Amino acid sequence: MLTTNGRRLAAMNDALGGGALASFTQFQTTPSLPSTLDESKATALGFKVGDSRTVVALLLNKVGYQSYSSISVRASLGFRPKRVEVVTASGQRRALDAVYTSSGVQVAVPLKNMQDECTNCAWIVAYVEFEVS
Repeated sequence: MLTTNGRRLAAMNDALGGGALASFTQFQTTPSLPSTLDESKATALGFKVGDSRTVVALLLNKVGYQSYSSISVRASLGFRPKRVEVVTASGQRRALDAVYTSSGVQVAVPLKNMQDECTNCAWIVAYVEFEVS
């Protein structure tokens, strides 16, 4: 049985493993979250995983997390994803409804519906996955 940290590492591997990892910057969030590793601020980081998956990781400190009901992610992917899901830090998956436009895809991540899965952790982490197949 995995510990809380083990489950979080397994979820990270599930979201970001399985292919060559590269930075992805063609996305925006509303409210705007910077792509930075400043632990005092909420952040969003984008990754290409191989040729079939793009992931936007949302890292929210617990104080800031409570002020958001949802976060919108708009991404210019270059493909129309067949599957869009949010993966929590414990590995729970939830399908997201996507809106497609000529400039990309937009999804809303409903944070108020996500449970605080690690009461001892300082951060809430969610991975928004855009999968080709």
